[in-house]
Amino acid sequence: MTADRAVRRNEVAYRLYLLGKSTVLDLNASISEKDSSQRAYINELKIYWSLYYGLRSITGYDFAANVPIYLPEVQFNN
Repeated sequence: MTADRAVRRNEVAYRLYLLGKSTVLDLNASISEKDSSQRAYINELKIYWSLYYGLRSITGYDFAANVPIYLPEVQFNN
C-alpha cells in the first residue's frame, strides 16, 4: 500500500471511529498500515540513494551534472 493511500485510509478510519461506526481495532489496524507504509517508503529511499552514490563512486561519474568526478592529484614533497 502506498503511503498516500495509507494516510487517507487512516483519516477515514479515524472519522468512522469518531462517528461510532468503526472499532478501535480498525483504527489501530489503519494506524499500523500507515506507519508500516511510511517505514517502507523511507527504507526504499535509503536503498535508492545508497545505490545511486555507490554507482557514482564506482564509475567516477556525476550523473546529475553529466560530468566525470574530478579528483586532483596530490603532489607530495620528498
